[in-house]
Amino acid sequence: MINLILAVFLVGAATGCQAQKAGPVENLGPEAFAKQLESSDGILIDVRTPDEYSQGHIAGARLMNFHDPSFLENVAALDTAETVYLYCRSGNRSSQAIKIMQEAGITGIVHLEKGINSWKAAGLPLEQ
Repeated sequence: MINLILAVFLVGAATGCQAQKAGPVENLGPEAFAKQLESSDGILIDVRTPDEYSQGHIAGARLMNFHDPSFLENVAALDTAETVYLYCRSGNRSSQAIKIMQEAGITGIVHLEKGINSWKAAGLPLEQ
């Protein structure tokens, strides 16, 4: 409970305690996600664990473990004007991360539907 209170405080402090307008999230399947990622600027974030990440990730992905205590600080450090491309294993953690990112003022979020599982099922490449 203390961690949750601290998290809310950190996000509030990072956003100047102002209510942020949540922008629309673009939920894309793997092919559309790959195409948009290739043709647009932004930061690609993998919110899985380090072990999951080491088993294969999308090229260029930055690891930001959703379960790490520094996750909220890492989100607060992101450029709110930059588009965030986001994924996890199945879409659950990244869906939770979307809410946190929106609270931090990030308005441009592109979400990989069904996570890296859908990416693999589509036969798209991974880096080790």
